[in-house]
Amino acid sequence: MFRKQEYLLALIIALAILIFSGCSSNYYITAYNLQQRGNYIGAIENYDEYIARSKDGALLTRALNNRSESYYRLGMQAMNRENYRLAIRFFYLANSDKADEKMIDCYLTLVGKTTSQADVEATIGLYDFIIETFADIPALNEVIYRRLVMLHQFNMEPQTIFDNYVLLVERDKEEIFTEDAKEIIDDYLPEFIEEAKSISDDREAIERLEQLLSYPHSYQEILKQEIGLKYLRLADHYRDKQQYQEAEKLYSLAEKYDPELKSEISERLNRTITEMIEQGNNLLRERKISEAIEIYRQTFSIIPDNPAAVTAITRAEEFRNDLRQAKELFDQALRAENEGNYQEALRLYRQSFSKDRSAETSEKISYVTNMIQLDENPEFFAEKIITEYKNGLIVKNLNKIADDLREKHQDEINVSGWRIMLSTGEHRYEIRYDITSRTESYYYIWQVNLLTKQLTPLNTISTKIME
Repeated sequence: MFRKQEYLLALIIALAILIFSGCSSNYYITAYNLQQRGNYIGAIENYDEYIARSKDGALLTRALNNRSESYYRLGMQAMNRENYRLAIRFFYLANSDKADEKMIDCYLTLVGKTTSQADVEATIGLYDFIIETFADIPALNEVIYRRLVMLHQFNMEPQTIFDNYVLLVERDKEEIFTEDAKEIIDDYLPEFIEEAKSISDDREAIERLEQLLSYPHSYQEILKQEIGLKYLRLADHYRDKQQYQEAEKLYSLAEKYDPELKSEISERLNRTITEMIEQGNNLLRERKISEAIEIYRQTFSIIPDNPAAVTAITRAEEFRNDLRQAKELFDQALRAENEGNYQEALRLYRQSFSKDRSAETSEKISYVTNMIQLDENPEFFAEKIITEYKNGLIVKNLNKIADDLREKHQDEINVSGWRIMLSTGEHRYEIRYDITSRTESYYYIWQVNLLTKQLTPLNTISTKIME
């Protein structure tokens, strides 16, 4: 009875298809009937013919699904006969999730047979093929884990083993195989850590260590300590180069990875602040006030509102104000000097110098002082210049010569004293000094520039007495 109903149903479907699809539907009907009777090869051939001719979207989809199911059934038959390679071909053509699962089972069975023959390279090659071919199959995680076990068991390259482990971790979201795999990878972590530590470039070493840290294993804390030390060393490097902001960031990273470094890093940061303040002070001495203040302010990223930097900034702002006032006073003094008002110029220059002890202002003070003395009593000023030369060197030498002559000739010597008269050239005076006895005479002569206080000997003995 059931057979008769099935036949009637197929006949009704066939008639309906014939009406709407024309002659090509005969292939579908034939394929369907063959599939129901278990003639999957004949069914596939007719489904192929129908698919090549049909334009009916809904029925075409059913034909494709039925053909996939026929390939799947052929695969199952081959698998039951342990013809796994033929089964793999059929499952591949079936192109469905359940066929892919069975195909993986076939491959694993083949792998087991290959392993039993101790053909390790062939086994690993087969694993590689499975992994590359069926990348989206959930059951593939077991294949990856099995390959990891084999690579470890037969002492393959550590990097190959690690790469296999990385692939497993990235895929095994539920960590079904990761826990067991972690025990394997733990055997290799000490070697990987030492390799990473030996990299000369600290940033590359950190990158490698952080990569190792990102995967599950039993060396997490050790890796964090090593990364912390690398960041600490890199931070010291930037601090030595006076790149303090970068150094501070790296110190923070070092402490983040290894909190045990906190006290050591605090000491370094305090030292860094001291160095930054000193660098700012050096800039201040070079009159680079804005740059100095910026350095002082950068210390706030280490210790907000630290008193040393606040005081330094206040001092820098005061110095900026002093320089501004000094410039205003200097300009006023210069105008007074140009007008010949040397007393007022001297007063203003001295006020400017109290705000900014610049060499230019010091020279101006000396100049207008000379001008004042020159105007008041040029002869007295000339004598002062020569008597104060090198803390009275000329006077001492003259007195010694006179004393030596007195010792020889008792009181029979004559000392002229300073004789000062105008010389050629503006603000220049001639200074003479004579020492004579019955047998010896010394005639000294110099020219002095009252503006520059330059003393020039005009004969040989005058030169010698200045030494």
